[in-house]
Amino acid sequence: MTKISMTNMCSLFPAAIVLGVLSGCGGDGGSDADESARDLSFTVLDCPAVASNSTISSAVSEVIDDPHYYRERYLSADLDAQEPPTEVDFDSETVLAVYLGFITAGAGIAEITRVAETDDAVIAHFRVKKNGDDCNSPSVMGYPYCFVRTEKITKPVLFTSDVYRSCE
Repeated sequence: MTKISMTNMCSLFPAAIVLGVLSGCGGDGGSDADESARDLSFTVLDCPAVASNSTISSAVSEVIDDPHYYRERYLSADLDAQEPPTEVDFDSETVLAVYLGFITAGAGIAEITRVAETDDAVIAHFRVKKNGDDCNSPSVMGYPYCFVRTEKITKPVLFTSDVYRSCE
């Protein structure tokens, strides 16, 4: 697997966007603040996963603190899923979600790999793996997504990603 680029995405919350601009959202993703961050434990709810049918057609990352919205987004991520979403205690936990939207040529995966807290924010790192241009892979289409839960988050969240291309 070869790392070919670094992309940062800020969450949809205005405070996180302001924080992202002030801290260099769009930069290389590595900073002194990030390196000294406290790792938060997280539990995978559904990740990495690829749906064949979804209503979430655009790439987006989000923080979910509401049980009804969580159920709606979880079921929207994979319209063919038969299992109900994993229970989450929203009094003490927060869900982080990443959706890659509609992807062709081998689909891909999204996987949250680290959640870390700094003095000012929480940083959710995720990895995106897509098939390389020279891969001899079937033309697969899908909607990659990832849900994890972690301790309750009250700070703005910055999502940052590594993008890999690989034939594996």
